[in-house]
This record gives sequence, C-alpha cells and structure tokens, in this order.
Amino acid sequence: MRPSSVTIQKAPISKSEASRLRNRIVGEQTWRGVLIGSAIGAAAGATVYLAIWTLIVIPLIALFVPGLVSGYIAKLTARAYEAKYRATCGLVTFAALVAAGLYVDLNPMVLLVALSNALIVIALSRRKLTKEEEHAIYRYRMGLDA
Repeated sequence: MRPSSVTIQKAPISKSEASRLRNRIVGEQTWRGVLIGSAIGAAAGATVYLAIWTLIVIPLIALFVPGLVSGYIAKLTARAYEAKYRATCGLVTFAALVAAGLYVDLNPMVLLVALSNALIVIALSRRKLTKEEEHAIYRYRMGLDA
C-alpha cells in the first residue's frame, strides 16, 4: 500500500522579506531591458513574418509565429511583470510588424495580424513569479506593507 502524499506548507513570509522580494522584482525590470528585448524580438519576428509572407500559401498558424518569437525573447530579456512594461513590448512588436507589412503590401490583414501578434506578445512576455514573489506583490498592492 502506498502512503498518501502530504504537502507541507511554508510559513508566511515576513514584511521585511516581502519588501525585499518586491524591491528585487521591481529592480530587475527596466525600460532598457524592455526596449532592447522587444526590439530584438520584434526584428526576429518581422524577419519570420517577411519570410512567411513571401510564400504562396500561408498556413494560418504561421501568422502568429512572430508574436511567439517576440514574446519569448521579451520574456527572457525584459523580465517584466507589470502591464506597462509588457504593453511596451506589444507596441514595439506592433510597430515592427506594421513596418514589415508596409514593406511587403498594405492591406487590412497586415493590421489585424500585427494587432493579434502584439496581444500574443503582451500575454507571453509576463515573467513567471514564485508564490512568495506573488505574495509580496499582493501585500504591496493591498497596502499591507506600507
């Protein structure tokens, strides 16, 4: 007979530990990292976009590859969790894909594909936080660590 698994809960983190975690997270996300990461990701994504656009038949899933590429690169370099940083990544990707679309051909689908890729980047560029980090941010937002 197999013993049941028991989950051991950690003690809640203290105010000072929560403050330290939050300061570390905020310090790791920078505008420079966001702009560099999203520019690299957008350039890579636009390159993929131009390569796909020159095909005769475009697979539907291939239209979203630039957003996936840009989102993961921005996630690695920007380390952003706040919406304003992630929205910046999305805007840079949107601008790069519209510019690439203008280079190839201007039609309404270019704007639709660029917008959907920007939304993918916003969704994917969020950094994954540990439970302790999430708790520290929650405490700060609720004013418990004032």
